[in-house]
This record gives sequence, structure tokens and C-alpha cells, in this order.
Amino acid sequence: MKAAVTTGSKNVSAVREQAAAWAIELALPFLERTGPLETICAQAGLDALLVVTKQGPRVYLPGEGGAFFFHPSLSVLRVQRLARGGHDLLLNALELSPGEQVLDCTLGLASDACVMAHALGENGAVRGLEASPLIALVVREGLMACQRQNEQPVWLRQAAARIAVETGRYEAVLASLPDKAYDVVYFDPLFVHPVAASANMQPLRPLAQSGGVSAASLAQARRVARRRVVIKDHRSGALLKALKAPQLSGGKYSHIRFGIWEAEK
Repeated sequence: MKAAVTTGSKNVSAVREQAAAWAIELALPFLERTGPLETICAQAGLDALLVVTKQGPRVYLPGEGGAFFFHPSLSVLRVQRLARGGHDLLLNALELSPGEQVLDCTLGLASDACVMAHALGENGAVRGLEASPLIALVVREGLMACQRQNEQPVWLRQAAARIAVETGRYEAVLASLPDKAYDVVYFDPLFVHPVAASANMQPLRPLAQSGGVSAASLAQARRVARRRVVIKDHRSGALLKALKAPQLSGGKYSHIRFGIWEAEK
């Protein structure tokens, strides 16, 4: 994927300096903002453009891909449901205890990570791996901004501080970790068949690491986990069947299922 960095339409000096710094961090070219984003992409033959604005970074994808930026809306709705006495399907599958350490191998927009970090409490933490450097940067900066914004719920500001965002492929990271390094290892691979209710994830698909979790990665995850490994799949997906999940968790009417494997003894 060919990408570059530019600024929003209001090219103030502070924004330009930040854009140039992130271009160096990502090892991408910095392009002066000379016109519409689609025109810049067409002229430079780009698949993606990191646009730096005063409101934060966003990724523009020409054509039908659209654009995306960090927004915690889904996690906020889920925690509000918990506060009303409801339940969360992911937390049901994870069965987290306060203070545990979670390795989220497929961070995405960090909605699951925010809910997990909230459930883990002040002594818990989530290490989030994201294969796409562009997604990782947008989410990292979005979580940092959440911590500074007084209008955000207190729980979200606290949860955001417990999430460490890291660029990397989980296959390599898992292989480098010692046995029993994390209490729980979690995967949310992108569904092969998109879910209509997850339309907010569609702009990420051209950037994200595709494919399911391999048997080899599952074996590594079970080695790294102290307690369990959880993998999310579509209700009608084949991943959990292929991996022969010994336990399944999910709501009766939910479009998702979670496979659960206990850690290696």
C-alpha cells in the first residue's frame, strides 16, 4: 500500500510540524497540501493519505474506502449498558479479574481494548498490537487525546491510560514472548464476510491485516497465556470450526461467537 502524509485544509505551522514529524516516524513522504485530497492521491498514485488536523490525525482512502479517525463511541455504549446492569459478550467470554494483563493481538479501533481496560481496573493493562502503522498511529493519538479531554467519561480517560498501542504483527510478537507472559490473549480478526452492523469498520479493511488466526498462532497464544485465549468470529464463520474451539460463548441472537481455549498447562 502506497501512502503519504499531508495536512488538513487549515495548514497552520503547528499542524505542519506535527505532520512532518509523523511522516518521519512512519517513513512516509510528506506532501504539501495543494488541493483536494482525492486530487493529491491521484497525482501521487496513493492508496492512503494520513491527514493531520488540529482535531487529530485521520486516514483518507480515495474512492469508496472513505476515511476514518479514532472515536470511542461503541465502547461508550457498551460500558453504559454495563452500568445499567447489562452484560457484554466479550467480557463474558474473557471472564477478566481486576489487575490482569491482556494481550490484544488485533487492536483495530480499540473499542474492545477500552472495554477490557475498564473491566481490568486501575492495576490492569492492555497491550494492543496493530499491524497497520497508520491505524496504530491514529488510535494511539486518539487514546492520548481521550486522557486530556474533560468532556469524556472518567472511566474512558482512565481506561485509555491503561492501553499501550504497539505497531507489529502478532505472529512475530507472540513468538518473541516467554511462556505465561499475559493472563489472556485475545484475537478479533476481520470477518471474511463483513457484518452490516459493523459498518464503522469498513474504512479500515484496505489497511488491516487480513485472514484468520492460524493453528500455529493459536498454539503460540496458548503458550503465552496464563489463563485463556479468546478468538472472535462471525456466528456463521468457519474459523472457530477450523480451529476446533473447545468452548463457545455468545448471545442467543448475536451475530458473533467467541471461541475459548484454556492456556497450556
